[in-house]
Amino acid sequence: MTGDVLRMKETKIPVIAESFKKAILKEHKAASEATYGVSTVLSSASATCRSRSEGLLSLLNEESSYNILKFEIGSCVFIDSLGSSHNIELDTFEPPKADLLLPFSAKLIDGINRSDPRRRALILFCFEYFDVTARDAVLLSVDHHGFEVLARVPERATAPDVPQQYHWKEFRFTFKEAVKDVEDFCRMLVELEEEALHSVKSYSGLG
Repeated sequence: MTGDVLRMKETKIPVIAESFKKAILKEHKAASEATYGVSTVLSSASATCRSRSEGLLSLLNEESSYNILKFEIGSCVFIDSLGSSHNIELDTFEPPKADLLLPFSAKLIDGINRSDPRRRALILFCFEYFDVTARDAVLLSVDHHGFEVLARVPERATAPDVPQQYHWKEFRFTFKEAVKDVEDFCRMLVELEEEALHSVKSYSGLG
């Protein structure tokens, strides 16, 4: 993608800044109205783990002046998996929709990774869906279609007198349907965990 970076006129800055503030405050309201389960995860995150919007809000509240830049798209080329280039017509671009998951993704990841029970759930996912016995697991990334886990898994079988070696490996878990926000994401995680627990109980004879 190529284009020009344009500096917005100073007269437009207050309007744009106010629009940003409203969007950020809307995110804060959504967090304050979250269900208990979601609030517990988000509040488990480190105090230093701030969303991008929180950092932006502190900037907007500063007395010092700042500039707002706009990227004006000139051309766009899509390169497919085979290396072929395809020009994208600019009139096919659609305005972006508000992402209701991204603002909370950093706290969501940190909150889950700081909880031993939630990390054990990630280990369970690796066992149930990939037949891998992980020693440890952390949440790596989240999106509307699933999440990625980084798990510490055993190397291939070694000699009996050689200590078991481990390495880190990524696993992708895909939801049955796309989620729209952090509430949906946590709900799908709970459903995955319940499904995995039910499956383990059924073939272990405990269910």
